[in-house]
Amino acid sequence: MSRRTRAADRELGRIRRRESLAVLLARADRLLPTEADLLRVLVETELAAADRTRRTAGGQTAAVSRLRARVEAADAAIVETEADRDRAQQALRRLREQHRGVEAAYVEHLATAAVLADALGHGLAGDDRHLAETIRRVCTGEITPRQALAATAH
Repeated sequence: MSRRTRAADRELGRIRRRESLAVLLARADRLLPTEADLLRVLVETELAAADRTRRTAGGQTAAVSRLRARVEAADAAIVETEADRDRAQQALRRLREQHRGVEAAYVEHLATAAVLADALGHGLAGDDRHLAETIRRVCTGEITPRQALAATAH
């Protein structure tokens, strides 16, 4: 039996009990002993069903409260994370601005060193010319400093 079928059966039972209860209450002053017993059973059944419903509703209310607290905590974490992200992006922008000035000066220094190494290489002979050429290649980015050191170690 599906959950919907069980729920519909419970609802139909509740409606029938309430209808019987309404009839019996209307006739309460002239009830037969069997009717009084039936009234007692129906009222007790309704009270038990109402108690179960209240307990279920209480559990659901507690679950909703717990979930609400988790959602609020998640929202707070999102706000904090977004604030952290914004601060990190701002710091990154500042670093990039600082780096641009350093990078421009660094590029200018390397370009000057490459020109001087090239000029020095023309005035040298043999291995000294090779060292000046290696310095120029490092300055222009043709080789890495590690590659230059490895080449001159031989």
